Amino acid sequence: MLLLSDRDLEDYESEIARLQTQLVYVEAQRERLRDYRTKLRSLRSPIRRIPNEVLSRIFEFAYYDSHSPIKDLPTFAISAVCMRWRSFALSSPALWSRLSWKILSSNAPTDEFPLHYPTLSSKIQEIPSIP
Repeated sequence: MLLLSDRDLEDYESEIARLQTQLVYVEAQRERLRDYRTKLRSLRSPIRRIPNEVLSRIFEFAYYDSHSPIKDLPTFAISAVCMRWRSFALSSPALWSRLSWKILSSNAPTDEFPLHYPTLSSKIQEIPSIP
């Protein structure tokens, strides 16, 4: 009798372990489904229905609005939002024709330089001078 109860306990413990493993798997599947659902919902977002012509006008306002939070490098900010905006920005010469760079002198303190300044500076120095 004692031997049978020990076997039953072992069977129950192995069944509990199997079910716990299955529970972990089902919870992971549920999390993947939630992520997928979130991505599907984003496809229904109203911003996706705006035609490119309207987006173009909105992006132009970003350039000319002095209070725009992206007024320094709007083309880069716009192209970093999503794949559609990036594709649109890359195929819009008007967005890239308005780029302006502020190059600081080498006498300025280093905390005023953007992180990419040394690379940009070295590239500019490599450009041959025009007589």
